[in-house]
Amino acid sequence: MAARQVYEKLKSALYPQPDVQAFVVVDGGAVPDLLPKIGAHRPQYARLLTNSEAPTLPRDAPHVIHLVPDDPFTRWVADEGWGNNWGVFALARVGLAAMRYHFQGLLDPAGREGKPLLDRFFDPRVLRVCLREWPVGQKVKLFGPVLAYLMEDEGGKNLLAFGGFNKPR
Repeated sequence: MAARQVYEKLKSALYPQPDVQAFVVVDGGAVPDLLPKIGAHRPQYARLLTNSEAPTLPRDAPHVIHLVPDDPFTRWVADEGWGNNWGVFALARVGLAAMRYHFQGLLDPAGREGKPLLDRFFDPRVLRVCLREWPVGQKVKLFGPVLAYLMEDEGGKNLLAFGGFNKPR
């Protein structure tokens, strides 16, 4: 996908149904101007690491950000981040607080079940491999409330979508 046109091509994948919300989990360390962009556009967001876990690196921490259709921040993340491994998109029918809780459980060094599931799940280079190779049981934990993960392929040209492993409600 060509830069600055990515959002228009991703829009239907990010917003497949009115009740599905789009999020992006961004690697703050990979996006030098993430916090100024958040400050300028004011999307709903949450850091995934607490101050005690990353006291000196708030800008480098991963963030989960709610993406609003046609919003300038949403366009910026899609158009500028695509092909640069900034993070992964996630679709869900839950809000920001539930997504933050789920993603923190994946990062938690102590792990909600004793160990972290995947500490770099927000890096598309890592997540692509895990989603292709992990057994179903691990994928179910990784998905939780997430309906689908969307990300760039290895060359940054095509959209990859992974879904169908969330727990039924």
